[in-house]
Parts: sequence; C-alpha cells; structure tokens
Amino acid sequence: LHNAPFLPAGSIGIREGPFFASADTLHVRVRGKKGHAAMPHLTIDATVAAAAVIMGLQTLISRQTNPLEPAVITIGSLQSGQGHNVVSDLAEMWGTLRTFSADVRESLQKAIRELVGQTAAAFGATAEIEILPQTPAVNNDAKLTGLVREVADRVVPSQKVISADLIMAAEDFALYQEVIPGCFFLVGTGETDQGIPGGWTGPKFGENPAL
Repeated sequence: LHNAPFLPAGSIGIREGPFFASADTLHVRVRGKKGHAAMPHLTIDATVAAAAVIMGLQTLISRQTNPLEPAVITIGSLQSGQGHNVVSDLAEMWGTLRTFSADVRESLQKAIRELVGQTAAAFGATAEIEILPQTPAVNNDAKLTGLVREVADRVVPSQKVISADLIMAAEDFALYQEVIPGCFFLVGTGETDQGIPGGWTGPKFGENPAL
C-alpha cells in the first residue's frame, strides 16, 4: 500500500489492472563548441541545442503517441555553462519517461534516441543518451484486487472505498508483480478542510499546522 494525500483521510483507493506507470530515467549530454557570447557564429551552442531537444521531446507525446495511450516525458534537470558571456559547450539533462503499455514504452525509447541525436546534429552538436530502465507498470491482479476491495468494505465505510484513477507515478512494487500476482492499493491521508496540504514530493508534504 501507499499513502495518498490526494484522497480523503481514511479512504481506500483500489484499481484492477494497470494502475501505476512504468518508469525509465533519461540522461542526455549535448556537446557543442565553447566560445565568446559576442561571437556566437564561431561556436556551437549546446544550450540552444539542448533547448530544442527538450521542446522536440514533447512532440513525441503530442504528435507521435496515440492520445488514448497515457505517456509522459519530463525533463526535470538541465545544467549548461558557467558564465554569462560564454557559449556553453556542454549541456546535461536528466528526465523521466512514464508509460503503461510495453509497446508504447519500447517505441518511445526508440523515438527518443532518434530525436535527441538528430536534433543535436541539426545545430551542429552531438549528443549522447542513456535510457536507464527503472520499473515496469503496476498491474493489479483481478482476483487479489477483488479480495482487497472486499476487506476494505469491512474496515471502512463503503463510501470511503474509492475506485482510483490511473497514476503516472511509478512504484517498484511492480517488480514483485513480475514474479507473483499482487495488488497495490492506496490509503488516503488528505484532509484539506483541516489544512493538511501537499502532494508527493511537494514542499508542503507532511505539514500539519495543527501540530
């Protein structure tokens, strides 16, 4: 089980079949040619090439993925250059790919590799990319999910047994499910009317002004 600050405290969130997404970590290095910012024509700007890569990655979701297949590409970290008047020769970024379908996961991994290399080349730069597999998607066994729902109905009021939505977050419980059937469920911990805010990894997660 996992806590869920977006569900009411004391509720149980349950979903049969696909539930949490698979996760892959993306690591990209874009290499250019350093030089003075006042003479950009003598450089290859890794920052500009990296920015184009980031924008291009979004089109893999909006234009090359079936809109009925949930998928996310997020670049969460970008570092490039050290000086305000120096064109950077190295941009490094980290991100994540989230999917539910194994086929979509595979096709997006291939498309990401192609787009990163081709986009960098269009700016005269080069790129190296690592795609580091993290976890598969959580896929809840139908029989065990039914059992959890049955038990939840005995433990909390029926209105607090909630059919949960798909979640693009990942969970390594999926690794167990590759070996044996399993059911992953949520326990609600949210209480907005009492001022208990915050989602997972948010700056206010866990704060309780009443304490």
